[in-house]
Order: sequence, then structure tokens, then C-alpha cells
Amino acid sequence: MLTRRTPLARKAVRRGRPKRAYCTVRGCKRRPYIGGEWCISHAKSLADRLWSAYIRTRDGTCQAAAFFPDIRCAGSLQAMHLISRRYLATRYDPANGRAGCGAHHMWLEEHPLEHDLWCEQVLGAAVYDELKARAMIGGRPDYASIVALYREDAA
Repeated sequence: MLTRRTPLARKAVRRGRPKRAYCTVRGCKRRPYIGGEWCISHAKSLADRLWSAYIRTRDGTCQAAAFFPDIRCAGSLQAMHLISRRYLATRYDPANGRAGCGAHHMWLEEHPLEHDLWCEQVLGAAVYDELKARAMIGGRPDYASIVALYREDAA
């Protein structure tokens, strides 16, 4: 790959060849991912923020409070993933998210067995198993379509 520091790259710039495209976020010097206008980091960040805002707006209140009444709601409303964020195939799926307060979110993260039972109660066993199966298959999401989808819902 040619960069501006190599002699060949400087010649290419002097000859008037077009510069390579950069991420559209101000100051970012990374290349956009294929078919997008943002680099992977900025695309993920924007999709995460839009997904979180959608989930918190859709649910409005802590969804775990009814299932765990002995834990007092505390903290701001957060978007919780039922299947971990590390699985990109289900990371931005609206079925994979519920709104919860900070106290319930922390408690569910610290108690994985209770978290699993809660997810089965919230979604139903069949839907939860299908979501887990889709997460295991994997795949990279199309960030441009995800951003467009959640921007439409926000408008």
C-alpha cells in the first residue's frame, strides 16, 4: 500500500492522481469500509448509538423491573443486549435489545444464569433459540442499511 511517506506515493500525488477516499467523519484518515461512507470504527459507533436510542425510546422504562422486584431501579435507562454485542449478526437486531436501568443491567451481567432465564421469559424459548442460532452463524452487518433504518425510525 502506498502512503504519502513513500517516494512512489509522493510521485502519485504530484502527477495529479486522485487521492484515496477517507471516512466522512471530520479528521478521520481511515478508509471507508466497502460500500460505505464511514470507516468501520465510526460506522459501528454510529450504528450503536442509533440502536441504543431506538431501544430506549421503544421500551421507555426498565423491562427487568417486573421480573426482579427485589432489585431497586437505579441509574439512567440503558439499552441491554440479550445476546452479547460481540456477535455481529444479532448486535443491531431490535429483538436482541431491551431497555433497563443501570442497576438491573449490572445485576444481569453479573448473574448469567438468571440473565439466560430472563431472556427466555422475555422472548420465548423458540425466538431466543433462533436468535442464538443466528448469532452463532455470524456475518458482518451492512452498517449503511442499519444506520438508514434507525434514522428513519428516529424521524
